[in-house]
Amino acid sequence: MENNWVYNQEQLKLALQSGLNVVMEGVAGTGKTSCGKIACDVECMKMVYYSASTLDPFVDIVGLPKPVDKSDGSKDLEFYRTNTMQEANVLFFDEANRAQSKTTNAMLEIMQFGTVNGEELPELHSVIIAINPNDDEYDVVELDPAFKGRFHMHLYFEPVPDHEWFKLTFGGLGMHLYDWWSACLDDKQKENVSPRRLEYIGKVIRAGCDINTSVARDILLPFDELLSRINNQAKQYSVEDFINNKAEMRDNIKIEFDVAYRFAFLLPTMKPAQIIKVYELILELPPELLAQLSNAGVRKVVKRAVTKLSKTKANDLDTAWLEKQL
Repeated sequence: MENNWVYNQEQLKLALQSGLNVVMEGVAGTGKTSCGKIACDVECMKMVYYSASTLDPFVDIVGLPKPVDKSDGSKDLEFYRTNTMQEANVLFFDEANRAQSKTTNAMLEIMQFGTVNGEELPELHSVIIAINPNDDEYDVVELDPAFKGRFHMHLYFEPVPDHEWFKLTFGGLGMHLYDWWSACLDDKQKENVSPRRLEYIGKVIRAGCDINTSVARDILLPFDELLSRINNQAKQYSVEDFINNKAEMRDNIKIEFDVAYRFAFLLPTMKPAQIIKVYELILELPPELLAQLSNAGVRKVVKRAVTKLSKTKANDLDTAWLEKQL
């Protein structure tokens, strides 16, 4: 069994471009929701997310009825709802096979006609639903054939971690996590460690917390083996290492992802004066790491560094460069 998350994301992007409706099926923690969000971001489409299991068909979809007086003196009903659906390009209904039947009926109208209670959703391109398998492991219901028949595509998510995603997200730690999952867990243990759970284990480790708190007490995993792999990893460079050995580090960042990840991890912790000294190294970071650094915290540090640069006589440095890169 191989991870097919990247394949599913590519297929989903093509589906969104053509206005197709998509079912995404897989056990919990396989990345269905994140796949939908990332695909919509890439395609610059506004996605509105709903947890179908808690949706009220009237409050959340059709709208609340209110009596109104017509010009001829007769009575009528108007339905009031927010403009959220009216502005959406993609509607994402998570846990769709846990929804009430009235909710799925309302969803059926949306998929079939692009309307809610007869009113058009002018910006809508696609509808995505995410479901869990209909087996003894999940408290779900079998979807109505008429409902399932309105979807153009069915994408299935395997409960296998994606090596490249863990490498990009956690650097060397991510590769240890993936290798540990692949080589050290038996089939039963792998069932308890979904890609999402493996991500959470990585976050617990990175936060410096006790790794045993990352799973329920009744789940026994060979954490000693994972910690042994982590403790035997290559040297963890410091801020001073990057400042004092820029020529060497520039070459290392180009060819060793662990070094590049370590530098990217340290960058938000650096002071403006330190960023000025290592700005050349930022040029060597892989684009995917630069993209991860593009958050408010890093921009704030960079802004302070640029301000400090502008007050120096270092005219050979482009003081706007750092802002443009992040």
